[in-house]
Amino acid sequence: MHVVPVDVDDLPDHRKQYGFDNLDFHFNDRGFRSAERCVALRELPDYPITRVRTGQFLVNEDGSYTNIWEGEIRFDE
Repeated sequence: MHVVPVDVDDLPDHRKQYGFDNLDFHFNDRGFRSAERCVALRELPDYPITRVRTGQFLVNEDGSYTNIWEGEIRFDE
């Protein structure tokens, strides 16, 4: 889960070079299934956000990643 701030200076110093905060998590730690849906809860940082990118991926045997799905929510439009 990538959180992109309105102002990159709001990011922790170790994330400024990337332009977003990485809040990735394991679904089993923060999610649950209800009926036919999967739901995850994640607290957002306390700074103005321009967009959030999220999705699900698998790690391949060679260490590369395969995206299963991805999505983005924009707050600046």
